Amino acid sequence: MAVVSVLILDALLLGGSGPWGMILSHVPITNPSSHITARERAWLAEGSPPGQKVAVVLGTSRGMAGFSEPFLEEQVPNLDVVKLARPGHLPFQTRSLIEDLVDAKPDVVVFPLSEFNTHRPIRIEPVAGRGTANVRAIVNLLTAAGPGFAWENRTTVLRLFGAATLNGYRFREVLGLAGLYRLRRFTRQDFGRRDEGGLEPHAVRPFQAGREPIAFWEEAMAPMPEEQLQEISRQFGGPLGPTVRTHQTPMVREITAGSHVPIQYALVRQGVDRLLEAGIEVVIVETPLHSVSAELYDVGLRTEFLELARELSDKPGVTFVSLDESGPFVDEDFGDILHLGDLGQDKLSRAVLPALRASLAGSSADSTGAPAAPAAPGH
Repeated sequence: MAVVSVLILDALLLGGSGPWGMILSHVPITNPSSHITARERAWLAEGSPPGQKVAVVLGTSRGMAGFSEPFLEEQVPNLDVVKLARPGHLPFQTRSLIEDLVDAKPDVVVFPLSEFNTHRPIRIEPVAGRGTANVRAIVNLLTAAGPGFAWENRTTVLRLFGAATLNGYRFREVLGLAGLYRLRRFTRQDFGRRDEGGLEPHAVRPFQAGREPIAFWEEAMAPMPEEQLQEISRQFGGPLGPTVRTHQTPMVREITAGSHVPIQYALVRQGVDRLLEAGIEVVIVETPLHSVSAELYDVGLRTEFLELARELSDKPGVTFVSLDESGPFVDEDFGDILHLGDLGQDKLSRAVLPALRASLAGSSADSTGAPAAPAAPGH
């Protein structure tokens, strides 16, 4: 009875439509690129107005920089583009956020993807905003990773389950802005820790004997040697800024083959299937990297990613826009080695527009029972 009372009070006082939701809507956002904004929180809680079409962009910061909302909204009447792409939103974070999208039910989800998402280490650490610790997503992760993974990381898993069940991560943004950093999120030291003591610095070792260690995201990424950075700078055509040197080049170097990849694939598949079950159309968009990235990872891994993307595009309701359709992208299209600049953003937005229109037409047909419009290539 006590537990039930606590849960009821929690929902009334600290739910999205209660006093806590009112507080969140007035929280100043010091870094909008890192947090789900008040506008986006309101849309997740309330949905879109009647007659308004909504396309949601998921993924990492490359999704934030990849598309022009004004262009797409100008080209498609009554369209509202909501960007929920954020730095650090790898497959687990995106899979978690999808549960909120199922509730809000947008017409289309635009899913920017590449080997940058699917072949980097698993990142379990929840990121700022609503919906980044979710029971369904945790179950999907543990099913894909196996019981040994759950056992070796049982403390972290239990904490995630508790936070997800109580929606506890709705507090993290405010706590972080108040300077309570340790309460705002888990740190890397929370992962790979065996309960009997000791920290595995590079990988979570699964319980099953004979399996390769699962690559696990590390908060402190190893920088590149200076001589390699100088060569990258020469190819880039100018000095590398501090963000490129300390964050972006290590991120690209994280793109590797290994036992983490099937788990990332499983999270992507489960997320897409969940959207389709809810009647939400999906547009998967392959996103480019600057040409210097070819010096940092095995570009042959793109072939593996394309196999996944084409498998997903065989599902009714999924369209895939590859770089073969949207490109070629040249170095002048980029703002840095990860993100498109204005020229590239315009190019990718124009390439995605036909698929977006077709998916919106399919969404309208599904909601009215009318025949769907002809599918775009890749459907």
